[in-house]
Amino acid sequence: MTILMAVVGLYFASGVVALALHRTPSMANRAGAAGAALAGLVGFAAAAYMLLNPAERSFTMEWSVPYGSLNMGADPLTLFFLLPVFGISALAAVYGFGWLERRGLAVHPAVAWFFYNLMAAGMTLTPLARNGILFLFAWEIMALASFFLVMMGECDAEQKGAARLYLLATHTGAALLFGAVIYLARGSGSADFGLMHAATTPEAAVLFALLVIGFGAKAGFAGLHVWMPRAYAAAPPFAAALMAGAMGKLGIYGILRFIPLLGAPAPWMGWTLVAVGAVSGVAGALLALTQTDLRKLLAYSSVENIGIIAMGTGFALLGAALRFPAMAMLGAAGAIFHVLNHSMFKSLLLMQAGSVRLACGSSVMYWMGGLYKKLPWTGTLILIGSAAISGLPPLSGFISEFTVFLAAFKGLTAGGMGLVLPAIGAVAALALIGGLAVAAFAKMFGIAFLGHPREEFPLKVEEPGLALRLPGTVLAAVMVTAAFYSPWLVLLLKAPLVEVAAGLGGVPKAALEAGILAALRPLLGIVQVLAILLLALAGGAYLRHRLLAGRKVGRTVTWDCGYAAPSPRMQYSAWSFAAPLAEFFDKAGTAEKTIKTDEAYFPSAAGEVTVHLADPAVTRGFAPLYFGLNRLLARVRRRLQGGVHFYILNIVVALIALLLIWKLFL
Repeated sequence: MTILMAVVGLYFASGVVALALHRTPSMANRAGAAGAALAGLVGFAAAAYMLLNPAERSFTMEWSVPYGSLNMGADPLTLFFLLPVFGISALAAVYGFGWLERRGLAVHPAVAWFFYNLMAAGMTLTPLARNGILFLFAWEIMALASFFLVMMGECDAEQKGAARLYLLATHTGAALLFGAVIYLARGSGSADFGLMHAATTPEAAVLFALLVIGFGAKAGFAGLHVWMPRAYAAAPPFAAALMAGAMGKLGIYGILRFIPLLGAPAPWMGWTLVAVGAVSGVAGALLALTQTDLRKLLAYSSVENIGIIAMGTGFALLGAALRFPAMAMLGAAGAIFHVLNHSMFKSLLLMQAGSVRLACGSSVMYWMGGLYKKLPWTGTLILIGSAAISGLPPLSGFISEFTVFLAAFKGLTAGGMGLVLPAIGAVAALALIGGLAVAAFAKMFGIAFLGHPREEFPLKVEEPGLALRLPGTVLAAVMVTAAFYSPWLVLLLKAPLVEVAAGLGGVPKAALEAGILAALRPLLGIVQVLAILLLALAGGAYLRHRLLAGRKVGRTVTWDCGYAAPSPRMQYSAWSFAAPLAEFFDKAGTAEKTIKTDEAYFPSAAGEVTVHLADPAVTRGFAPLYFGLNRLLARVRRRLQGGVHFYILNIVVALIALLLIWKLFL
């Protein structure tokens, strides 16, 4: 525990030192990045060592806050979720150093590193907390620091709007979590996790809803994701990588940590998470498919992947409730591995998207094309990340999604129509999610990196420096390696897997460990098939090289379908690539298309097709609610205006109301 608390102190100190050096931006950039990278490396090594050497680790001090105590601990579940926090924060710090070195950026390094290190410190404290009030305190540090990072992104009206939306969403979720924590603590008189519990089944149902909505707002479940596309596009890419790669996963951690406090799980809880995950996965993949902005596409794909994690968590909870150890273990393994995998490939993709924006001056895909010729290293990293996030073999994303599939198939073989029919729906949803994800990322890579540029680039496009390429290269290497060593990773991560599955429903640990061994068999078979395919591919490449040795090899254009002079304007656009699938699924009518053409037989003007894509969760959910509430509060604000005596009366009434709430309900 001492070293983890020292890491938190190092994050804080690095941020303060960077801020103190604000008069010399280059020194602030070096100090902030070096401190964050060092803290992340030390923390990662310490968390990995503790995870492989389980022992009781805790720290407790008095804290003069109602229900509060400085109660911290580091069990396997905590240590596992700290791995992406430390690993991504270190790699993103290296990227951020190179990104902030570029001239002409509006972000001041001193301020950026202060809030980046503060966010990393809050993200470290959150899983370490063993007291509900301390947990919410760390959660608030993380939320406020990330809000300022989103705010400073590009300093225009859209970015400020994105920051306000993010602040509203995260504090709405935090308010629900605060209510759940206080309600859990009121019976025992303590907010320590070991003492909090739900007294009755109706209480557990209400608290389950509060926890899923509160943590789901941070994780990005469908309907609660409205802040993600704008916030990830607005924040500096190194901050967005940490937010998407690690911060969102703490919403999943909160669900796994707090649900065991509600008592024995009911099957409906598991099916609820499976259903939420299926809707999030399908909706996120569809919305990603229709995006023309590279960063927003990646943000919506986070909704999709969080949905897969939620489905794995739901199967783990369902297996624990129904006493199916194999389903519980496979669901937990799929969720845990996808947390790790998504933290890697989403961080890689967001950082490389930042490099594309630096190189091209924009992240909008409709005028891109042919970038692979100019950015081969960045393009290769994005190709690897796209294949991994789409769940394609032989990369690590395939292994974790395959494990969630196995958990769903356990429901098919368990017997009983009450379990089989929902399991069939879950399998179909997973298959649909995978297909839509492949289509979305095939569109992204094909439109942006293949073919020819649709317009002239405003900047000289060239590969970024080493600091911007190194973090993605490390992540790509880890993803490829992790896929082939996945069965051994299952054994290494046995402790958090058993803790998750046992904590959710009290399934005996011996049965769960046997479930791990059963899960290894299909994983070993998959790894063997992947190894054979890789060897066959390498053999084919070698054979091609030998057959072409000594021969003259030329290059020419591909078949142009009869056109004598094809131009870049004949290529697919981002919308035309996605239109068949998007229009098939667009039952809500979110795509508004305007077509302008010259109806003459020999048109003299070029035609134009404009497509405006709307997120129904925003246009039909959040926006009407937000503007309606704003109008209501404007009326209330006008009526509250008056003299000093009127303001004093309002304060007295508010204090009395708070005291009554505290006395009657808390």
